[in-house]
Amino acid sequence: MAQAVTVYRWDDAGAPQLPNGKPSEIIDILTKCLVDGYGDKTPLGWTRPFYDAVNQAAAFRNSVADGGSGGYAKFFSNDGSDNNNALMRITHAASMTDINTLFRQGYTQALRATAGSGNNKTDKWLLIGTNTAFYFIMGRNVSVHAGSTSFPNSCIFVGDYYSTIPSDVSRFITLAAPAQTDTSFAGYLETLDWLCVSAQYSNSACLKLYDADGFESFIQYSLCSFTNNSSVTTNTVFNAAPPFPQGLIPVHIKATSRDQATTNVSDRFGVILPRSQVSPVYRGILPGLFNLTYIGYRDLAWPSVVEIDAQNYLPLRNPNGGPINAAINLEIWHDPFAAL
Repeated sequence: MAQAVTVYRWDDAGAPQLPNGKPSEIIDILTKCLVDGYGDKTPLGWTRPFYDAVNQAAAFRNSVADGGSGGYAKFFSNDGSDNNNALMRITHAASMTDINTLFRQGYTQALRATAGSGNNKTDKWLLIGTNTAFYFIMGRNVSVHAGSTSFPNSCIFVGDYYSTIPSDVSRFITLAAPAQTDTSFAGYLETLDWLCVSAQYSNSACLKLYDADGFESFIQYSLCSFTNNSSVTTNTVFNAAPPFPQGLIPVHIKATSRDQATTNVSDRFGVILPRSQVSPVYRGILPGLFNLTYIGYRDLAWPSVVEIDAQNYLPLRNPNGGPINAAINLEIWHDPFAAL
């Protein structure tokens, strides 16, 4: 199954802006991209079933009619304020009855537009997505893809991953931090860009995934990608685009500290995880996000678009000043597990 991707940017005609990094500004950007549209851009077809303007909280839901799971993503100000660059938090749930009542809730993680001024002001944003999932990125005014731990991007994923299990009803997630479970910390680790520093997070639980049939049982999952990157500037492989054809490797969602040789851990039916039909070792992949076989792009001005295999990709930023080993497809996302 192929899904067409729409890219929304701060510099589109009529786009909402991020002048002060307030929770209200972030919620407005999400609402315009997902629900209402702006300028000549149509929205992705999500809904906003719950909104608390006083406490700066909103819940968004993807489109069941268009094949989505109907999961909920809640964005909210950590302290209820609408201050400049205030800490926000995200979480997800299978269902909600109001803005504060969530069922089969996942981990709660953090995001924020980093405070700064001049070229270090976080006032650019991109949302890349479909009617079932999206990546939301906030970045500083002027920078290269090599990035900085002082003024990092905030890069998060929200929506349905591509599941290895047909009719997985628990495939909706929110994810900001590949190395965190529940956290209110909003340092540079709270970003998917950290995959460009170290791809090996197979033992770092970041996802609480309920059984694929919707039962209350859950296990912890991690991101598992297959290229590593030493992250430091002195080990840059290529400063610009690599001179070789790129290979694209999906970022997998894998049971934390488990593999296909695991025989001492079972699901609720007593089936070992490698054979489980409700919580298998390999649960799925993140749509449109790939590790790259050749690491580079360090000195490109952010956000640059690069061509890989005749399609456009956005390289992530390395928050530790090094080269890039991951990128998001800007055109078409393919579910490799869907029936042809």
